[in-house]
Amino acid sequence: METFIKIDKNTIEFTKVIPKEIIPSSVEKTQYEYSFLVTQKVAVEGDLANIKARHITELAEAQKNVDEVLGLLLECAKLGIKEAVVIEPVIIEEVI
Repeated sequence: METFIKIDKNTIEFTKVIPKEIIPSSVEKTQYEYSFLVTQKVAVEGDLANIKARHITELAEAQKNVDEVLGLLLECAKLGIKEAVVIEPVIIEEVI
């Protein structure tokens, strides 16, 4: 459960219950000044934008790799190149 309390015209108190599996849950209270929250908003939005940009780049690179492998498999099909069938040798043990 979370609660929010106005401390003064610039400060909010945020209380949340932190559940514990063995130890009884505890209550955490933190006070934030409004100006700090505005600064944090800018910072976390910047972090999110960076993460999104990084993921877009990583996804593009991964797709490029998939496309390359698919292209190579297509060329193999055009050239009649197939997977080699490996036949495992059968070992027969003599009973003495």
